[in-house]
Amino acid sequence: MPESIVLLGVGGLLVIAGATSVAATRNLVKVAMGLQAMILGSLLILSTAVGSSPTPSVDPVLLVVAAAGASEVVSISVLYLAWSRHRTIDPHRISELKG
Repeated sequence: MPESIVLLGVGGLLVIAGATSVAATRNLVKVAMGLQAMILGSLLILSTAVGSSPTPSVDPVLLVVAAAGASEVVSISVLYLAWSRHRTIDPHRISELKG
């Protein structure tokens, strides 16, 4: 039981840290990293809350790693497109250049 409390706490901290990073930064790279922290924290909370251990076998671990990698690839490609079009990674500046 104490292991699940620790895992829930770590997952909650990851979600809070990711949300803080997304809300407080002016850099799209940090926003992408914050989103990844939120995704991994929520997966940790979900896997702990349903009663299974976070790594019961290799298959769920590979699924989580593949999902995290795929979302990271998508966020890096969006960052590249933003940089190539606007030559900045400041989200506020990009939204100003939009109109």
